[in-house]
Amino acid sequence: MRCTSCDLPFAELERGGRIAGFITMVIAVVLIMIAVGIESAFRPPLLLQFAVWAPLTVIVVIGTLRVLKVLPALEVYEERYDPDGKRKDVDT
Repeated sequence: MRCTSCDLPFAELERGGRIAGFITMVIAVVLIMIAVGIESAFRPPLLLQFAVWAPLTVIVVIGTLRVLKVLPALEVYEERYDPDGKRKDVDT
């Protein structure tokens, strides 16, 4: 599968699920540590914690994975194209 505009090979840039799982676990550990700290310091009600941490976890995980999935494509695009959007010479 390639981009119709710039011919980037999306299939070659796919990292697979292992990196996504690792990043998700790291984010989960960080958010759990923050949640435990807030729990021990302020003791908020359980419903309030659920209302805050569930959406926050989803937003942070999806946002982080989205950025990390785009970085390889951006790197390849910057290698192949100059700032004007013209394709660089392959020999250079």
